[in-house]
Amino acid sequence: MTNTFLRIRYFLAMVITVLLGPGIGHLLIFRYKKAIMFILASALITFGLALYLSGFLGPKEIELLKHNPLNFFQFVAENQPNALKVYNVLFAALWAYAIVDLFLDAKKSTKEENREKLS
Repeated sequence: MTNTFLRIRYFLAMVITVLLGPGIGHLLIFRYKKAIMFILASALITFGLALYLSGFLGPKEIELLKHNPLNFFQFVAENQPNALKVYNVLFAALWAYAIVDLFLDAKKSTKEENREKLS
């Protein structure tokens, strides 16, 4: 693989990660273990928030949400604003880490490619 092709591939992986989420760009560069790790971490953070919020929903709130699911965001913002803040911070940190990981991996792969050319 040429250096230019490698850089383009990693750049596309970063763009895909920015647009679609942590782990998706790693699939493009065939880093399946890392991709699974990031996707599972994203699911775990989301599942954790859902589990936390499910304890605050009573029958009255559930009936209200059946009529208009968008009320859920208003309900959470009014009753549990810190839960959304924690979720946003955790998810943003995971997303940023996935992008930085791709960048560092690209740097490492480019160095290895250059080293192989010199040998």
